Amino acid sequence: MVPLSLQIGALFRSERGRLLRRVGIVLKSQTDAEDLVQDVFVNLLRRDAPQIQQPRNYLTRAATNAALDHLRRKRVREAVVQTGLDPAHQAPAPQPPVETILQSRHELAILRAAIAGLPPKCRVAFLLSRDHGLSMREIAGQMGVSESTVEKHLLKAMLRCRAALQAAGREF
Repeated sequence: MVPLSLQIGALFRSERGRLLRRVGIVLKSQTDAEDLVQDVFVNLLRRDAPQIQQPRNYLTRAATNAALDHLRRKRVREAVVQTGLDPAHQAPAPQPPVETILQSRHELAILRAAIAGLPPKCRVAFLLSRDHGLSMREIAGQMGVSESTVEKHLLKAMLRCRAALQAAGREF
């Protein structure tokens, strides 16, 4: 059996260029793309995973997620610089009543369950929109589908979330 580090080395040589191009397009920075792709492979080595069934798909997803995380952190940093607000130096916000907190947690659990129950492509489109802040055009490009398909996925996800909250007694 070939040691895991040699398998990953071969994978690095065969997939690095493709991942650099993909991540470079998302980040619009070849230097950042090189850092992120290297980090993906380092993390793979650290995982000490026995065997990944589809390494090419795994690396594509890991690199894409790393690029999206990088963009999200960059947006936050830019917002802090533009507004001059450093969250560490702001006064704490007033706390809502305990009842409100409990209700919000309950609704969040309902929404998480509704999202988990969505068809995979629908769930991915919804999370790219809501968690990662991508536009429909960006999601369509990421998923390889039309903007119309993304719109249908997002509508379906929102309707399911709304129905789940209504079934739990939430009025709109």
